[in-house]
Amino acid sequence: DRSGTIEPLELEATMLSLGLATSPGAAAALVAEHDGDGNGCLDIDEFTTLMESIIVREREDRESKKARDLEMDRERSLLEARTSCWICESWRTIEVEFPADGTTTAVWAYFSLDNFEQPTQLLRNGDRFTCERMLPPEQVWVILQVDNGLGLVPGLPTATLPKPVHIKLLSAEELAEAPVSTIAASEVSIIDLGKPGSEDAPCAHSRTVVLDDPNRPGGIYVVPRMTQAEHLRKKKVKAWSFSQSIFAAWRFEDEQLLTSACNKDWPATKAGKFIKGNDYEMTALVCRKHYESFLRIYRRCAAQSTSGASTFGVSMTVASEVLSAAGVMDDAYCRPSDVDTMFIAARVREKGADKRPFSVKASDTLLRFQFLEFLVRVAVARYKKSEDMSPPDAVQRLFEDLRPPAHRPSTALQEFQKAFHTEACDKLLRKHETLLKCVFSSHSGRYTKPGLEPQTSCKEFEEMLAEAEVFNEAFPQREAPYAFLMGMQLYADELYSLDFATMAHLEFIHGLGAAAFLSLQEASLEEKLENILNVLGGKHLLGGFLRGLR
Repeated sequence: DRSGTIEPLELEATMLSLGLATSPGAAAALVAEHDGDGNGCLDIDEFTTLMESIIVREREDRESKKARDLEMDRERSLLEARTSCWICESWRTIEVEFPADGTTTAVWAYFSLDNFEQPTQLLRNGDRFTCERMLPPEQVWVILQVDNGLGLVPGLPTATLPKPVHIKLLSAEELAEAPVSTIAASEVSIIDLGKPGSEDAPCAHSRTVVLDDPNRPGGIYVVPRMTQAEHLRKKKVKAWSFSQSIFAAWRFEDEQLLTSACNKDWPATKAGKFIKGNDYEMTALVCRKHYESFLRIYRRCAAQSTSGASTFGVSMTVASEVLSAAGVMDDAYCRPSDVDTMFIAARVREKGADKRPFSVKASDTLLRFQFLEFLVRVAVARYKKSEDMSPPDAVQRLFEDLRPPAHRPSTALQEFQKAFHTEACDKLLRKHETLLKCVFSSHSGRYTKPGLEPQTSCKEFEEMLAEAEVFNEAFPQREAPYAFLMGMQLYADELYSLDFATMAHLEFIHGLGAAAFLSLQEASLEEKLENILNVLGGKHLLGGFLRGLR
């Protein structure tokens, strides 16, 4: 009710919206517990105290769960030893140990039995760390995490893996500092208990199971017994495919889409006023040929021209800088004053043209089709007059001269999509899919017209990146509009539709990936993206409550 305080009913509704189901009685009890002045509601200080207690309680719950899991690990060997299935399959209890030299504080063992994904902690027992595992009668590989690094089991034979495995390291209170998230391992220790039926096996017998015979009532038949681990190893894992991923609906910039966008932009230009006859059609063909390069130049210039609060367009200053950097400007036909005149001419709307209002007001910048006309004007002025080239040849020459500035953005976009559209990123995004939807919902809709699906503007996207603590020296805040445009799909119509100016959910995900890609930290894109999502996840709960309070 915007009173500046939270009452029990408001606290209950807010917690429910964040997925924390709370009864009216529990909400009232929380308010009563933290209501210092006894007015029946919470002010900002009391609310902060409540949130701190919730965070502390969640941390204690996690630590308690970790302790229970550790206790279950200690009891697992005893449980497995008492289970007849493990005994019938010839499994044995094996002890793994590592010397306690006075400097080692925590040790875990990773087994190939579960793909090195479920570590068992070794407990300190006098002068050594030990743990027990039930292992099958086959060769099992072991890798140890010793504090913040990897190690091998002393006294066991070793082998080199044909392909390194990535071990996700654990952290513990005993460690002075948290380890890096993952580390590659190529050396393993070997525990070899032999094969069933061999002399090395602890119980040399074949595994069988007796079943009712479905073809002979009262009869039986014997078949080999297969463990779940064997079944999973033989089961074919379905290969990852882009069409089944979270990226499946992404629309790539293929030849058809590029041609459609160019066919929307070219007729809207006033090129027919200064290019006549067959040259007009030939110039259009040259523009279509180089339209992909044109888009890269336009996006980079538009990102440098906007503050995030305005619509996208190319400013006069940025346009002049691009031409100057490419060596296009001269002292005769393409002077700075001439460039300014051509810039203004490209902004003027042709008399008698379609009178429908544009979807955006470009203010003092050039929209996409206007920037295309501006480049054509520059090409004709610079090369037709000075080198007597035809308009198509002049435009061809201009795009060749502009290629160096266009190359880096083009390569960056291609490299980003190649690194982002992977199985690892797909799994990470699906894991955090609920969080992504919540973050998108809380950073969208501010500039969306009533009745339309909420979408994220560039300004809202930039605020989200600041909340995620993404910006650094390699990726300053002024680069946020470029990450926004890297995450956007190409829309053919930028005249009468606003789709190109705001992000849908899929584009929001790509924009987040682009920001991680541009940050240039020494980590994989998946790791950088996971760090961003962890920061957003940590702030989402508290942020949701604070927005409710405001």
